[in-house]
Amino acid sequence: MLHDDFIHVPGEIIGLLGEAAFRVRLPNGYVLVAHVTRRLKSGLGPLAVGDPVDLELSPFDLSRGRIIGRTAPATA
Repeated sequence: MLHDDFIHVPGEIIGLLGEAAFRVRLPNGYVLVAHVTRRLKSGLGPLAVGDPVDLELSPFDLSRGRIIGRTAPATA
């Protein structure tokens, strides 16, 4: 699958499932499981509940995703 075939969406971490797996809520309210690759884990630093993140989803399985970076927190 080409890199352009992935769906890029923002999300917010709502739970920790292990060392590199997180429960993430999308802006539309959908909750999914996302993981961080080993390569990005050291570059992102520690992730915590409430952190806004960028996700990459496969169009074939929308229940799992990959965290590809942090987003700036929204300011009001």
